[in-house]
Amino acid sequence: MKAKAQIPALTGSAASRLVLRFGTFEVVPAAEELRKSGVKIRLTGQPFQILLLLLERPGEIVTRDTLRRKLWPEDTFVDFNHCLNTAVNKLREALGDSAENPRFIETVPRRGYRFLAPVERIGPPPEPPVRPDATAPSPGIRRLAAPIAAAGLAVVILVAIAWFGHGPASEIATPPTPTPFTRLPGSETTPSFSPNGATLAFAWNGRDRSNYDIYVQALGSETPQRITQSPGDDFAPEYSPDGSRIAFYRRTGDTAALYVISTDTWRETRVMGLDFGPPGPASAFAGIPATERISWSPDGNILAYVDKESPAEPLSVYLRVIDTRHNLRVTWPPENTPGDSSPAISPDGQLLAFIRRTAGLLGDLYVVPLTGGAARRLTRDNSRIHGLAWTPDGRYIVFSSSRRGETTLWKVPAAGGEPVSITGAGPNAILPAVSPAGGRLAFVRYASDNVIWRVPIGETSYRKRLSERLELPVRSASNPRLSPDGTRLAFVFNSPRGGELWASDPDGSNAVRLVSFPKPLGSPRWSPDSRRIAFDSALRGNWDIYVVGLDGDPPQPLVTGSGEDVRPSWSRDGRWVYFGSDRSGTAQVWKVSTDGGEMVQVTRHGGYEGVESTDGKFLYYNRRSVPGLWRTPVEGGDETLFLEELQWENSRNWVLTERGVFFVSWKQVQPLERSWSVEFVPYDRSEIREVAALGTGRVVDSGCSISPDGRWLLYVRANEEETNIVMVENFR
Repeated sequence: MKAKAQIPALTGSAASRLVLRFGTFEVVPAAEELRKSGVKIRLTGQPFQILLLLLERPGEIVTRDTLRRKLWPEDTFVDFNHCLNTAVNKLREALGDSAENPRFIETVPRRGYRFLAPVERIGPPPEPPVRPDATAPSPGIRRLAAPIAAAGLAVVILVAIAWFGHGPASEIATPPTPTPFTRLPGSETTPSFSPNGATLAFAWNGRDRSNYDIYVQALGSETPQRITQSPGDDFAPEYSPDGSRIAFYRRTGDTAALYVISTDTWRETRVMGLDFGPPGPASAFAGIPATERISWSPDGNILAYVDKESPAEPLSVYLRVIDTRHNLRVTWPPENTPGDSSPAISPDGQLLAFIRRTAGLLGDLYVVPLTGGAARRLTRDNSRIHGLAWTPDGRYIVFSSSRRGETTLWKVPAAGGEPVSITGAGPNAILPAVSPAGGRLAFVRYASDNVIWRVPIGETSYRKRLSERLELPVRSASNPRLSPDGTRLAFVFNSPRGGELWASDPDGSNAVRLVSFPKPLGSPRWSPDSRRIAFDSALRGNWDIYVVGLDGDPPQPLVTGSGEDVRPSWSRDGRWVYFGSDRSGTAQVWKVSTDGGEMVQVTRHGGYEGVESTDGKFLYYNRRSVPGLWRTPVEGGDETLFLEELQWENSRNWVLTERGVFFVSWKQVQPLERSWSVEFVPYDRSEIREVAALGTGRVVDSGCSISPDGRWLLYVRANEEETNIVMVENFR
């Protein structure tokens, strides 16, 4: 096992120029400064010194004894434990961290502390230490200096050839330390290079996070220039091949359109309105397909974009011929899928690359001739994909994928072949852009945690009661499910290292990890007797259904196969498990006997996640990437729309009770600001009323749960997200 790299201590002039960066924070050791997004935060003395000691050894335990020896000499008579705890608490307060749900500083009981986040070292290489007894080199050493220097130069040359030359496809020459290009508060997304690679256009929601506009920023500059000022969302800028125009989407409420803006006068021109258009960037991190893009043909006369003709249809890729104002549809995705996204025309104008999604963010890369024809599949992972870009020579496609767990960048030959990882990009890398000239790669790096909250729904005075955050032993939790007897809570923790299923008391205490897989897992559902949990996981490549008990035995597969089997739930008598599957060619709800073997298709016109009513008479279910909640008799019959008000962004956030259905909903209160609430509809649909106000913080479409006594609803909220653009030089 490789030892984790430590940040070497600096001496001399190099120390004054060192900056350590983690998340949105920067530390300047020489000036004893801590900054967040450029704003200085007061932190001095022992709390600051503790931070430095932790940053020197990220990922490793810094023992309490080490801290005592470094900061409290033996002749200092203090209550060490009290002083250390006080200093660490001050440090956590400055970082906005907590001991119960740490993002940065983890307490290792009875041992010490560990720094959790990656630490980036910005500055010159460390100067070699000067030994007190150093003397001038002997003549023999001087005679060896020239050959050693020559050998060192030869090594450098060989490394440079391997790094920058055209080596085998399995070797990708990417510097291991990408540098931040933007350090702005809020979210910067959808980067695009100018033709000469000297300027980057991107969308940013501003310091007040009010709405997205288009900005441009030259390399070497730290100040972006705002070039659009719309009350809606402007996003996905794309430079034309000659650099004279930038195309982008504009979404205002339910309407969307294509625009171009002149880079000489910054004058906007509306190209065309869209029927429905792609989702805006505010929705891109809510579990729906990632922010879309636009692509120019090499002659600058064609724009590739995405649209659909009705809300229930999947997105397709279209071409807009600017001279003739004609539109041409070029992809035809399967029904009941999110559709095709992220179109990118090859540098020679012959091919169109795109993502074909099967569910949510899951999908694969395809290419199709720009003149029309059969689409050719390049990847077969059915994993989460967040954007793609061609290399300037048209030989490769760079894309973001979670195909091996963490979301990072990959490169696949356009002619077909095995994808290879772009080393050095790191985790949480999405939406890549490659410069046509200059050898540069840009991408977006995101950071977001999910937190489980509970809100009272059984009292008339709910508006006076606030949501309460559950304190859990993991940094980011999702998929909360209370057991039918109300004694246990199941939840999920997914990270780049894999997925974990936990069970705890209803308030999050006494948590026990039940399952740890090297691949993601999710969708836990309790059996009626509260003794077993069904869940789905991509452990074997495709998503399958597993069942685990509370007795400590390992989980057992229940449904496997070549298709995608997801979102399990139990029948009320415990004899069946429902699940969504594409094994018939389209996404439908199926059920399987808990004894194994028999599988029965339940829906015929589309279905994804189904739950039996409390009386066991009806199955309520959603459809993949389509708004609404449907129901059908358990014994068979018509499939009817029950609740058209269930938004597709909240397709998982509903729960059945004896009285009716609770579901999460949002309303637009300002551009890019939504007010979230819990609604209730009885089974006779006599009314729909609000029962809890959740505020404006984004609710994650991760499922919700209600306590058996009907007093509490559990849901998942996203911590404030920050995305920044990162730059890689000398990319090949």
